[in-house]
Amino acid sequence: MINLNILDINNNIKRTILVSFFISIGAQFHINLFLTNFKISFAIILLPIFIYFLGSFNVALTTLLSSLGIFFLRIIVHFLTTGSFDNSISAYSPEIFFYIFYGLSFNFYIKLLTII
Repeated sequence: MINLNILDINNNIKRTILVSFFISIGAQFHINLFLTNFKISFAIILLPIFIYFLGSFNVALTTLLSSLGIFFLRIIVHFLTTGSFDNSISAYSPEIFFYIFYGLSFNFYIKLLTII
């Protein structure tokens, strides 16, 4: 007999990885505001959209995976466009903290809504 809890966990993990992937790709579509390395990306909009349409998944883990995916994709794109890694790590590493903070804040907000 198949354990349904294991299937549910596998689906949740797959959903988390898939959402993280799409958020990481969505972050590559951005506009620069105010500063050269300050980017407003489509990923900020994608997280609430996925939460609304897909329902429950681990938001904290999703944003952690997304932040790392965004960071590495930005470094790869930087290398492909400039041919070097100069300043790319220091320029894009603050985004990791932004997306983690954004995800944890959003996760807190969702938990707060379920209490109310």
